[in-house]
Amino acid sequence: MNGKLDVVKGRIKEAAGVLVNNKELRNEGKAEQVAGKAKEVVEETVQKIKGDARKVINQQTITNFNGKLDIAKGRIKEAAGALVGDDALRVEGKADQVAGKAKEFVEATAQKIRETAQKTIDQLKDKAK
Repeated sequence: MNGKLDVVKGRIKEAAGVLVNNKELRNEGKAEQVAGKAKEVVEETVQKIKGDARKVINQQTITNFNGKLDIAKGRIKEAAGALVGDDALRVEGKADQVAGKAKEFVEATAQKIRETAQKTIDQLKDKAK
């Protein structure tokens, strides 16, 4: 089932829970909506990545994508945890975001090192002439 259908199903359950004053059913509906929205985000992200993957030319770009995906995944988990009151899921989402930011930082640092190394090599070549 795709994300949009899960969102609709969740809205129906939530509304039914409100109508019959069933907190559990209402919360279940909210959770299904969050899961559906998460699926939508994942589906959109996968489609974007598939399109972008054609443009990927080196490992540096892949690492950057992985960092961004971890950040997006973390935001989804954190929001879902906040919505349904699951502190463990919220914390897991924050951890994923930190991991994604760390990957981006490491890649940016590696890129600066590569650039500096290339400049040094070029300078040494110029001096050798």
